[in-house]
Amino acid sequence: MLTMIFQGELTFSENLNMLHDNKFNSWIQNIFNGVKIATQFRSVRQWHSSTRYLMDEVLAKTEIAEKQIREHQRYTNDRVDRRLQREPEVPDLWSRILSKDALSGGMTLDEQYSNASFFMMAGAETTATALSGTCYYLLRNPRCMDVVTKEIRAEFDSVSEITMDRASHLTYLNACLSESMRVYPPNPITLPRTVPKGGSVICDQYVPENVKVGINHYAVSHSAEHFQRPYEFIPERWLGDPEFKHDHLDAVEVRSAGMHSDRLDTDI
Repeated sequence: MLTMIFQGELTFSENLNMLHDNKFNSWIQNIFNGVKIATQFRSVRQWHSSTRYLMDEVLAKTEIAEKQIREHQRYTNDRVDRRLQREPEVPDLWSRILSKDALSGGMTLDEQYSNASFFMMAGAETTATALSGTCYYLLRNPRCMDVVTKEIRAEFDSVSEITMDRASHLTYLNACLSESMRVYPPNPITLPRTVPKGGSVICDQYVPENVKVGINHYAVSHSAEHFQRPYEFIPERWLGDPEFKHDHLDAVEVRSAGMHSDRLDTDI
């Protein structure tokens, strides 16, 4: 809930009013439900061509599914429209988007509508998941919790002293965050990429152009080929510990790399 509130302020300069009754509003609840259902649907789609058809042509086109999509889009569009009618005192994400008009490379209104929900999900849901995973592993590993607690208390005497710049220099805390995203990736699916024109060779295999490819984050980050003791939460691997000198830290790409794909129908 906290990350959703922050993201609402950062994106639209708007209070989502979730602290009054300590409940998600309908839009945020739909986002969380949608992430869970979409992950389950996508897993079933990949079993067989028949399950792909069932997901795409039957379940995805039911009245309930279409109603939720319409409600989600309406709520998103309303947030954008309200933001366009005012200029907040403190610049937000939409201030950057509006700094260029469509003729000079900026987003059209339809593109703003399309991207609004993405900004909320990418900035809030995954952040909440990453923080939850970090807290879980620190609580399960008292030694790590003790080290990071001492580091934070040595750096700050009060909450008012905590800033993003100073927090970025907390080496052990940042190692804990990196290790948490390795063992507990916040994104439950692959982030597909489109093979460029002419095709490409990936892992010694030729893949034709326009095919969507992706790598499962959990599988890569728990591979013994990339990491020593892959199932253990060990922040020291990010701090140059000799035991982990052969770890491939660059294998952890929680947001992937390269140009994204907006279609998932030909994943491999």
